[in-house]
Amino acid sequence: MALILYGSGLRLLECAHLRVKDVDFGRNQLVVRGGKGDKDRVTMRPAAVKTELARHIEGVKQQHEDDLRHGAGWVELPSALARKYPSAGREWPWQWVFPATRMYVERATGQHRRLPGPVQYRLRVGEGRVFYDVTREAVQVLAIVTKAEAAGWLAEHGTPGAPSGAG
Repeated sequence: MALILYGSGLRLLECAHLRVKDVDFGRNQLVVRGGKGDKDRVTMRPAAVKTELARHIEGVKQQHEDDLRHGAGWVELPSALARKYPSAGREWPWQWVFPATRMYVERATGQHRRLPGPVQYRLRVGEGRVFYDVTREAVQVLAIVTKAEAAGWLAEHGTPGAPSGAG
């Protein structure tokens, strides 16, 4: 997740809310839905994460198939989509790229669902801790030796491949 944040310029919760259908390996793009200002946008997928991301998504697919075998496998759908397509919440394209490790039961429907992983973590430990942990992971993975803080991270190091000063 840290490499995607660093290489694509996504905000933490935009990355957390990526769905499988939003990752386009053919075009090396990520589709952000309902980002800042509730607007959709397309950004690049860093080439450096292609193999690792594909492997991660394959693991998520196995987890989803296990969930389906146990009568679960639901995710929350945007706005009125759940009413229009009642079973879409169990379909593979709508699953989170970074799902939570635990499920919860939606009271209104009785569905066993997964939240996006960092959202579950944020609810448990607080949003500031999520930013700290993701930044710490990125510093370790990317071997950044300067002081790193979530707010100034991209401003200081920039996005790979971007023109100088385009951080």
